[in-house]
Amino acid sequence: MMPSVPLRLAFAAALLAAPTAAVAADADYAVWGDLRGAGQQLAPFDLGADGGRHPAIAWAQTRAIVGSRARLAAALVAELELEALNGWAGGDRETLGLQADKRPFIVPRDGGGDLGRVLPRRANLSLTTSIGQLSAGVQNFGWGTGILANDGAGAQQVAGPQFGDSWLGGSVARLVFATRPWHDSDRPLLRGLAVFAALDAVVRDDNAHWHEGDRAYAALAGARAQDSDTQLGALLVLRHQTDRADARRIDGSLATTTVAVVDLHARSRWALGATRSWVAETELAIVTGTTTRAQGELTFADGAAVRQLGWLGRARWDADDLQVAVHAELGYASGDNDPRDATARTFAMHTDHNVGLVLFDHVLPLLSARSADRLTDQGLLAVPPPSLRFAVQQGAVQNAIYAHPVVRWRPAEPVELRIGYLLAAPAAQVADPYQTALNGGYPLDAAKRSADWGTYGHEFDARAAVRVPLAGGVALRLCAEAGVLLPSEALQAVIGQSPWTARASAALTW
Repeated sequence: MMPSVPLRLAFAAALLAAPTAAVAADADYAVWGDLRGAGQQLAPFDLGADGGRHPAIAWAQTRAIVGSRARLAAALVAELELEALNGWAGGDRETLGLQADKRPFIVPRDGGGDLGRVLPRRANLSLTTSIGQLSAGVQNFGWGTGILANDGAGAQQVAGPQFGDSWLGGSVARLVFATRPWHDSDRPLLRGLAVFAALDAVVRDDNAHWHEGDRAYAALAGARAQDSDTQLGALLVLRHQTDRADARRIDGSLATTTVAVVDLHARSRWALGATRSWVAETELAIVTGTTTRAQGELTFADGAAVRQLGWLGRARWDADDLQVAVHAELGYASGDNDPRDATARTFAMHTDHNVGLVLFDHVLPLLSARSADRLTDQGLLAVPPPSLRFAVQQGAVQNAIYAHPVVRWRPAEPVELRIGYLLAAPAAQVADPYQTALNGGYPLDAAKRSADWGTYGHEFDARAAVRVPLAGGVALRLCAEAGVLLPSEALQAVIGQSPWTARASAALTW
């Protein structure tokens, strides 16, 4: 659906005026923005037994975000943030996945994507009273480390170095009330304790897109206590989603998913003198519920149970006197050892929680897209299975346990260098959907193997970035990064060689 002409013109006006307006920003009015472009090259690699070979491709993508905040009255604040030009902007088009779904990747690789669509990320009014704050409208949603809910603007990156960019983020139409019941306490954590309750209709996230026909609604309650060094949070989400129409569903129904999510988050900092510190952070997400997306022998009548688990742990050592930071991250996203039963166990971290550049961003998504395409072969099944778009990995960490240390160094004030290593292994047996279907539902990987095969491999990444301040609070950010994956037991027989990627990006921010 194309945006209305007034909305397109409003976005264009904001885009042109924002860098100038940023100069005059004050406490009652502020403007921000991020105009981003990136070019990327991906080396060729095999796609598994009888799967052919993915060619070398190069492409460009863009994203533009502009926003403003205005204080309309002493207690009333309005926010408006718009996104446009988000998607593939030129180069080679990805062809994998298109037989499975017209839009297999939520960040499109096959064409323009959302280049012609203006989406609100914020369109919100907030009223502050003596008992709390009431907000209504479209809002970003980020929580904790970003493995469950990520705002897509890089806010969670302050917790540790990462590679790549955020291209999606979560936006919801929300009514929320938040209050700090002990704001006058002499105990810092109690004084910083905020509790909130909200009702959501999802505009866009990893699982639903309102403009594509998905309908997802949620009720949330949470609490977050914080002081200068510690943050503790607990979040409860009850969510119901009805998926867009799928012509492959045998009974013509719409798939539904109803889940309860419990998420716990903690972060703490310890000073080691005047210039050094330790930071530790963890997040645990538990997802339970039911879904009717699958229509197999055991799930056609009553659907499947959802039982998923995700966990993240981080530690970071900062030495400001040396301009060095050492970051270590461990993560776990549950997999599913038995795709034949009526339980969905595979947890997927948010796609904007970036881990490396090659394995999770490209290799695993493209292998899954090839497999989903092959499942549409009527020689295999008279009616291809429904919900095939959910079989295509989107760049998220799923069915994986990983370790990801990163070293960051600032040799000069505007320059930052990063070197990272990623060791990842399946959390459960790898099950290629196509080969598994040929094997009667018993898990096989893309190389037709049925055993656990160790680690995915070793990935090495490097990044160089510079931030150049310009006039009026505007800055130019330039970045070059590259990664290579050395496949091991779980992937060596599937992709053969060592795929690599290189990318360069530029952004104007204010």
